[in-house]
Formats: sequence, C-alpha cells, structure tokens
Amino acid sequence: MFNKEEIDNILNIAKKAGDIILEYYNDYKELSTIKKEDNSPVTKADIDANNFINTKLNKLFPQIPIVSEENNEEENLKAAKNDQYFMIDPLDGTSAFIKKSDEFTVNIALIKDKKAIFGVIYLPAKDIMYFTGFDDKSYIIENYSKNGKQQQIKSNKNKDNLIVICTKREPEKTQIIDDLKTRNIKIKKIISVASSYKFCLIAEGKADLYPRKVNIKAWDVAAGHAIVNGAKSNMIDVKNKKEVEYKFDKNFNVPVFEVF
Repeated sequence: MFNKEEIDNILNIAKKAGDIILEYYNDYKELSTIKKEDNSPVTKADIDANNFINTKLNKLFPQIPIVSEENNEEENLKAAKNDQYFMIDPLDGTSAFIKKSDEFTVNIALIKDKKAIFGVIYLPAKDIMYFTGFDDKSYIIENYSKNGKQQQIKSNKNKDNLIVICTKREPEKTQIIDDLKTRNIKIKKIISVASSYKFCLIAEGKADLYPRKVNIKAWDVAAGHAIVNGAKSNMIDVKNKKEVEYKFDKNFNVPVFEVF
C-alpha cells in the first residue's frame, strides 16, 4: 500500500485531472465528442485527463503499470498481467458530463493480486474527494481545493426499508426494482445516480444497496470497490456470493454484483 505522502500525491493528481475536465465543463475550452466502438461517448476532456494522469503516475510510480479506459487494448492487457497495477477512469460518467450534470468523477484504483486495495474518487464539479487511507479506512474531504477537513466515513448496515441506488439506464433500472420486490426487500427510496458516485453514497451511509444487473467495466468500479470496503461494506459477485475479483477477458468486464 501507499504511505501518506504517496496518497496525498495521488489525490493531487486526481484533483488536477478534475481541473482539466472543468476547463471543458465550464466552456473555457471547446468540447468535441466522438463515439467509441461500443457506442459510448468520449470527449477531449477524457483524453486530456487520461494523458495527465498517466504521465504523473508513471513519473511517481514507474514500477506500477496502468490500465485505463482510454489506453489502448494492447497496453491494458499487458499491464493487467502484472500482480499489481493502477486501474483508472479519467472521466467516469461522460454522458452526465456532456449533459452538464455534476456527478462525473475521476477514478484511480490500485489492483493487487486481483483485489481492489486502494481507491480515489474525485468529483470535480462538487470538489469532493473520497479515498482509502494508508490505514485501509475510507475518508471524505469536502471542499478539497480549499483544504477541507478530512473525515472518516462508514457505511450503514440497514437490512430493511432500504435506500437503493440504481443506474439511470432503462430497462435495467426497472428490472432491478422488480427483482427487489420479488425478493421482498422493502424499499424506502430509489436514487438514480451517474458514475462511481454511487459507491461513495454507500460508503458514507447515504444509501444502503447498489445492485447492478448488466456487465460493467473494471475501471468504472475498482476505485469505488476499494472505498466501500474501507467503509466496511462489500461488493459481492451475485453468482458465487464472493467478493468481486479483478480477473478479466479482454473486455475488462466485471460480473453482475451488489454493493451493501
């Protein structure tokens, strides 16, 4: 794991990547968007933030390879063969970002022996930083750019009358709600949230359950996975009922999961 100075450096990288993204979000720079092979959008903000994070992490930790949503497949597959590597999504929630929602994030995680052991999630538009510390506990810093106070966060252990987080995508959202009703799980409230911010709400006890029914990419969840673990929650593979592990096909899909 990293020491405090190394963690502070990684937080600063996430923050500065967020600053790059905000230049586009606030229309200081012209935003161009293209469609990737899977029909998901990618913008100049994604690419610029990715280049910045890769450069800075490579300089600080030259011995740790990097897997990123915006790196090429060959680089990613080579990096993932190592026992330890960074897993990053330079701009998670690109669709929300394009729509001027404030829920997009910068994700940086460390994978070791197929487990997410460290994570950083920064919300540039909200200026909130979530991360795991060197003590394996999870923390939040609100108003990060203004030297906000660091506070430990812990998840709830509610078993009934749950606040449930769903993707905004249909028909998955409806399918999740129907499934929970079939399982006789009492729902107090449904929250639809974009990006890895879902994990943060679980970690700080503002929601109780985050189920996911369709395949999702490792860079979308790894940082959040580490953060919920540090807040004493779990991310469980629905099929085998065990903690999700990071072992991939070339598409870097993770299994159907629930976070609680």
